[in-house]
Amino acid sequence: MDIDRMRNKWTEENINYLKEAYLQGFPLKQIAAKLDRTVSAINKVLARYKLRTHSKMGRLPSLSRPTARQLQQKRNLGTQIRKKNRQKKILFRPDYRQWVLFESVVSWMRTEGISIIKSGSDVYYEVDGYPKNKAQILHMANLRREQLQLPIFFVRGITNS
Repeated sequence: MDIDRMRNKWTEENINYLKEAYLQGFPLKQIAAKLDRTVSAINKVLARYKLRTHSKMGRLPSLSRPTARQLQQKRNLGTQIRKKNRQKKILFRPDYRQWVLFESVVSWMRTEGISIIKSGSDVYYEVDGYPKNKAQILHMANLRREQLQLPIFFVRGITNS
């Protein structure tokens, strides 16, 4: 038996469909079913033709760890602030936070260039190809907003009140 006859070769048409479907955010399982391929085969072609729109580690830069001196300064500052705040009692209104809808968080992350796709079952989202729940997405967004020195998001049902 000739091995080349058994292999299902990739045509230009298949590769073009893969490019379009992948960049539009279709799930890999759906693309694989349409092309009569396995998800593994799809991943190999994406890697071979460098079609990935993300890398596993390339999205958010890792935060450097503070030194012992920085930690001590932070502790000292916290102690000073706590001593000052003992005398002052600030009463907050229950709505002091700026609450937003989760969809606002998702749309902001998309404007930041992060690919977010809602799964068909509404249980999870795919962020740059990895499954994440709403709490994980909110955490990622707030880390990014802290890096950009923007106010963080508060989402009812996810953020502890």
